[in-house]
Amino acid sequence: WPPLAHHCALANVCSPAQWSCAAVRAVQMFCGDNVCQATVVGRMASTSQSTMLVIITREEEGNAVSLLDYLVYHGLARRQGGGTERLARPGRIFLSLPPVKAGTEFSVSVVVGKVDSPGELYVNLVGENSYALATMLEAIQEEYTGELVDEQKVLLPRVGMVCVVKFSGDGKFYRAQVTKVLEKRMVKVWFVDFSSSEVVQAGGLRRI
Repeated sequence: WPPLAHHCALANVCSPAQWSCAAVRAVQMFCGDNVCQATVVGRMASTSQSTMLVIITREEEGNAVSLLDYLVYHGLARRQGGGTERLARPGRIFLSLPPVKAGTEFSVSVVVGKVDSPGELYVNLVGENSYALATMLEAIQEEYTGELVDEQKVLLPRVGMVCVVKFSGDGKFYRAQVTKVLEKRMVKVWFVDFSSSEVVQAGGLRRI
């Protein structure tokens, strides 16, 4: 039988004289026991061995996330020539209520939440929806309070990504959506059930 382990190197990366231990651990965390996709884009040959140049990707929320993009985002590698290997869509999205038709009039009981101005405010429905919200929030705390597991980790934050994140006001987890990816691995999120916004560390995002 021929050797079953193939020697590879990431393509489009500026290779340092010696990779850091943090970079090695990041590659191991990214790949884990997951099935990844390797796209061969070139080959390096020497007298001792042949090395395939590959782009490694892993699926997250229906997106192919690049290992190199992941390393660059975390400051553990530099990409040759700049740019990104692959553009990622937001992936999973929240459902929206159907629009109200013009001329339709009805009344419901609400609690007024965030108020930006008289022309822009947010309300929560009272009644069965209140019970459903309380039940959902209780389930979220039970699921996300405790030790972080691999299935909850976000590899690469994207604008529009839905997630769960801890709110600084009370230290509890809530549903949120990423509205802006900032420098120094920070993101701005919008808490969709209460319409509050906050800047948090990307490492604090949890997959739904």
